[in-house]
Order: sequence, then structure tokens, then C-alpha cells
Amino acid sequence: MRWSDAAKKLIWESRIETMRNLVEALSGRKSKETHLFSTSAVGYYGFHEDEMLDESSPSGEGFLADLSREWESAAMKAKDYGVHVILMRFGIVLGRREGHCRK
Repeated sequence: MRWSDAAKKLIWESRIETMRNLVEALSGRKSKETHLFSTSAVGYYGFHEDEMLDESSPSGEGFLADLSREWESAAMKAKDYGVHVILMRFGIVLGRREGHCRK
């Protein structure tokens, strides 16, 4: 991967620690209907060629898969406080010009 260990640590902490803090803040909302929308990435699935994947596909291996799995796990802890958790995984969407930027 092109990220240094320091960059990976910063990315990991910014996602996981932020989610843990958010879930902790939601812990006091037991009597109120609350929804948590958490987004991670298709990196959850690891690297695949053109294989068809969906939300029931298992997580993959590597930094992004590990990060996404831990990020989602931290979000799911909000269920302990009665919070409805919605997990979303986003990927890159390519248009007619594929991944090229317009000038």
C-alpha cells in the first residue's frame, strides 16, 4: 500500500476513535428514537477483479478491509443503547468518461 505506518495510524484513529466517541455520546439517548448512519467503503470486501459482490459477501483482507470491519463494529455498539444503526459502503462511481476528470 502507498500509505506509511504513520498515515495508516492517523486514518485508523480518525475513523475508529471518532465513531467510538460518537457512540458514547449517543448512549444518553435511550428514551429517544435515534438513528446512526455510518459509512465506510467497499474496501471492506478487499480486492476483487470483476466478481459480483453484495452486502452478504464476506469481508476481505488488508488494511482497508480491517479498517472498514472495525469501523462498522464500533458503529454497531450503538445498538446497545437502542440506536438504530444503518451501515453503508460506498465505492467509486465511474461515468461515461470512466475515472477521468474534466478540465
